[in-house]
Amino acid sequence: MIMQGESLTDTAKKSICEQFDSWQRNVRYEIKSKYLDKGIRVEEESINMTRLKLLGAPHDLKGKRIYDKFKKYDGAPLENDFLVGTPDILFEDVVIDVKSSWSRATWLFSVAELKSRKINPAYFYQLQAYMWLSNKYEAYLSYCLVNTPPDLIYNDSYELHHYEIPIVDRVYLYKISLEDKIIAKIEKKCKMANEFIDRYLLPTTEINMSETEAHNLIFGV
Repeated sequence: MIMQGESLTDTAKKSICEQFDSWQRNVRYEIKSKYLDKGIRVEEESINMTRLKLLGAPHDLKGKRIYDKFKKYDGAPLENDFLVGTPDILFEDVVIDVKSSWSRATWLFSVAELKSRKINPAYFYQLQAYMWLSNKYEAYLSYCLVNTPPDLIYNDSYELHHYEIPIVDRVYLYKISLEDKIIAKIEKKCKMANEFIDRYLLPTTEINMSETEAHNLIFGV
């Protein structure tokens, strides 16, 4: 993870190289799994569940207007001199990011971790970055338990992924505040990443040789 330690780890350097290559050649490095697929497929439902958990059902026109403002952020990516990011939800004075658990067991584990103040470091730094980008001081991490689309269940039983549980009992909200020392750490790591790019990835060395010479060099002919 990029934020671990005082220097850039090998994992961080590999991630930087992927991002650099994506930017330079306009390609995408994608990680695919049933867990990520579910998160993408049920994101809108998780957002609606989070809205109901936070606001409750609207009872009048004013409440409905507020309720309707709570939706997936669809504006341009937020950016500053160091970061670019797109949060799930920007609502009034808070940033909200939703996570859709694979099963009730993984949801219960995530909730237990949060209750013992053990937030996933990647999610913690992600929300700190979103608060920095959006000039907000509070954020919520929302863990949601949503029915899994049937085609993603594979060998699991249907009952394992279908929940007859009230919606408000399938959402757990964890509040995070902006921390200046964490923002300073993120800024420092961004500068280190840029220095790594400048020193080792730019400029690429030009080698003047014929195609035959290059082929012989690569394949040892």
